[in-house]
Amino acid sequence: MRIGHLIPTTDMPLVVDVHTEPTTRQVLEVGTGYPIVVVRDKNLRGARFNCYEFKHPINDRLTDESWQLAP
Repeated sequence: MRIGHLIPTTDMPLVVDVHTEPTTRQVLEVGTGYPIVVVRDKNLRGARFNCYEFKHPINDRLTDESWQLAP
């Protein structure tokens, strides 16, 4: 089985809940931005992602789709 069938063909921002605080009704979310292509020379190429960490209300947990639409 090839892993390529399990993931989308394009890179996109993702968000995950990494911790839940029931007393404050908040979740700690970690999200990535769109990839930024980095080229050093014609033989070296890669990508850089911005990373975001923030608290969000527990009753409004983010999905990947809502995170991608966020301003």
